[in-house]
Amino acid sequence: MTTPEKIYEEYYGLMMHIALGVLEGHALAEDAVSESFIKIMKHNEKIAGLARHQRKSYIVSIVRTTSLDMLRKRGGAFASKEDPDKALESVADSSIPVLDGLIAREGCESIVDAIKSLPGTLRDVAYLSLVYDQSHEEISSMLGISYDTSKTRLSRAKKLIREKLTEDSNG
Repeated sequence: MTTPEKIYEEYYGLMMHIALGVLEGHALAEDAVSESFIKIMKHNEKIAGLARHQRKSYIVSIVRTTSLDMLRKRGGAFASKEDPDKALESVADSSIPVLDGLIAREGCESIVDAIKSLPGTLRDVAYLSLVYDQSHEEISSMLGISYDTSKTRLSRAKKLIREKLTEDSNG
């Protein structure tokens, strides 16, 4: 069983990254992570039985929702009303066959490695769009760039990712 301490140690960095992507300032992000961790621990029994990728998806959803709620309360542009119980229900079904799961995991790892190899400005937009499913409006607001710049950077990032993945599969 995954203990609260292990969850905190394993996901703290990811939780801070998500919170910092939504909120301005380290202190606010720390508050969002703390609130999120409390919400997560209230559902510890439910998430303990989830596969690692499902647990990660749930945690990302909670931190993002908590951060957006904090931003909304401070007068920010985003609003969210997602309930932790509903987020848990939306986590992917664990009935995926083992082989399909391994193939999917390898594919995801290849994509993440390709994203990591991108130049910083493209990498930021790619992470926010492809990994955290942020819209161009949200990305432009978070990064202080225009909507069109966000679209252009994502297009360039996708092209480089395709090239990297094609290169890896041929080499």
